[in-house]
Amino acid sequence: MAASSGGVSTTTKIFALLCANAIVMYIDRTNISITAPIIQKELGLSNASLGTAFSAFSITYACCMIVGGRLADAIGTRLGLALSGVLWALGTIATGLVGGLVALVFARLLVGTGESAVYPISSAVISRWIKAERRGSAQGILHGCGRLGAALAPGVVTALILLHSWRWAFII
Repeated sequence: MAASSGGVSTTTKIFALLCANAIVMYIDRTNISITAPIIQKELGLSNASLGTAFSAFSITYACCMIVGGRLADAIGTRLGLALSGVLWALGTIATGLVGGLVALVFARLLVGTGESAVYPISSAVISRWIKAERRGSAQGILHGCGRLGAALAPGVVTALILLHSWRWAFII
């Protein structure tokens, strides 16, 4: 199937990168929940305004998932994952730079757009690189890695807040 270097196959390396990507993605999508009280106070946001920012991510994530998957079919998984990563990174960094509700909503829209294609693209990668009889396990592991990221997020984000600030928890 795939070439091996140093005893670890290319397939294993690719799958490990997908799993690492899922962990980071879930830390990046969960960090706003952890920092919300600080953001709300600093930006003077009401609960409804904060909810709007939360919803911005979910709406674009849901709406762009199919579009993102189709785009990746057209441009390829490598470029699709790269573009998704750039969009979600820019949105995450922008979240740390916001000065008000409008900027926060736009930043979260960008995060949702960038992250939306990651799982459809990852599924395409798995179907291409993982043997058919192991794809279900691979999907389970990949989704489990995302939830591991969500579980790690409170510790990681809290540490970044304590070491730097809530803003740097997004920028880093």
